[in-house]
Amino acid sequence: MSRSFLCIHTVVLVSSLVALTGCAERTLRGLPTDGGGSTTDFGNDGGMGYDLAPVNACAPGCGPTELCGETGDGNGLDDNCNGSVDEGCICAAAGTTRPCFLGPPDRRDVGSCSDGVESCGEFLSWGDCVGGTSPSEEVCDGADNDCDAITDNGLSGCTSGVTCPASQNAAPLATYPLRGDLVYGAPGSNWHWDVQCSDGFSGTCPAPTNPDARDSSIYFVSSGAYRVTVTFTTDEGEPGSCAFTVYVQGSGLRVELNWDTVAQGTDVDLHLHRWTSNSNEADWFDQVDDCYYGNCTPSDFSSGEPGLWLPEHAESSVDQCATAPHGGGALWRSRGSCANPRLDIDTNGLAGQCDPSDTDPNSGSFCAPENINVDNPVIGKPYRIMVNYFNDNGVRGRTGPIVNIFCGGAPRATFGADPFVFLVNGEGAGASNDNWLVADVVFYNGECGPDCRIYPIASSTVRGDPDLAFGPPWSCNYDAASESCIEP
Repeated sequence: MSRSFLCIHTVVLVSSLVALTGCAERTLRGLPTDGGGSTTDFGNDGGMGYDLAPVNACAPGCGPTELCGETGDGNGLDDNCNGSVDEGCICAAAGTTRPCFLGPPDRRDVGSCSDGVESCGEFLSWGDCVGGTSPSEEVCDGADNDCDAITDNGLSGCTSGVTCPASQNAAPLATYPLRGDLVYGAPGSNWHWDVQCSDGFSGTCPAPTNPDARDSSIYFVSSGAYRVTVTFTTDEGEPGSCAFTVYVQGSGLRVELNWDTVAQGTDVDLHLHRWTSNSNEADWFDQVDDCYYGNCTPSDFSSGEPGLWLPEHAESSVDQCATAPHGGGALWRSRGSCANPRLDIDTNGLAGQCDPSDTDPNSGSFCAPENINVDNPVIGKPYRIMVNYFNDNGVRGRTGPIVNIFCGGAPRATFGADPFVFLVNGEGAGASNDNWLVADVVFYNGECGPDCRIYPIASSTVRGDPDLAFGPPWSCNYDAASESCIEP
């Protein structure tokens, strides 16, 4: 399986200072890349079990020291192969995340190895790399456990008949097949599938439609890394098992919103605003520049209306949106293409629109995060994320929203996963209620291909503002001549 790298930087505004973090590398989907660089075999490292290779920005190998880079934030890798990732490196903004790999860098995405996620903590240092799969001792199970691109190597008499797949890619808001024949060619018996969500996952972890069948499926509502495990009994009566990672990745920019009171009937809405011109921003709830429930859902375009933000945001293949829940996929298919931007689902708790026990994505009560997608974001132009507490529907007290930001499929930030971010609805419904200004996101052409910068917005919630101020000035301004975002 071909995989490419995307270097992503994160920026946070602190008073008038700007801190820029370094390059995090990750396999991404849907964005053009320039792989760059080459590796050379420098021989074995003295018994550690991997080959050394020179370090470069887009194809790293193992080296003598941990690399924090010019900006000091590391790169998501165990550069010196000591069992820790980015030790001694700093990070710029609490809540930002990035993929990481705990193992020799040249084993990343080989065989059974897969990425985890590291998060920036409150003291601006990277936490542990969690949720991934590192190289392990080779066993007779049809998998490349030590991630050297050879399955069951060095195991005398290994004839398990089991073939464990390497990591897989899947699209969000789509059904992914779980096929027993890809693991074991004979019928077998006692099949059981299990899916585990990555650490820090917000929402309801999905489950296979029929976990005890040889062939099953699972509908992934959220982006992220999922660990799939299957156990069974071979025709010879021996136990068999396989485990592999499925990366659920959209393309371009994807923003997902969850909140803790949705099942109680509350209605919280996600907004994405594009940059218009310096000091001349359109308001939120604007029908032209703000993508939200009033103008950006599948039903808004089902009769052939043109998408928003044309011609810069060209529409994408219907494959990107054909399986959206609540009937949205059928509307996109009838249209023949996906609008950019688009809000695939407008979730609220009214009329049973979120029942965690409902596993049918076409049901009106199927739970899924609100999500806004821009498959082809414009280089250099900012996008601003806002959350509006539209209506509490009689549910008094605090509501805790969580916003996850993905660039090219990679998790780049989680905001709201702490007790200091909450919404309290005012009287009635609409824009005059609490509004949370989350972050600005900008894409640009970096050393390893398209990158994104995330600028957290310093203000928290705008409480009860009847005019719904747009918020602080943009974190940077678009310069048409250079197609870049210029710091103010």
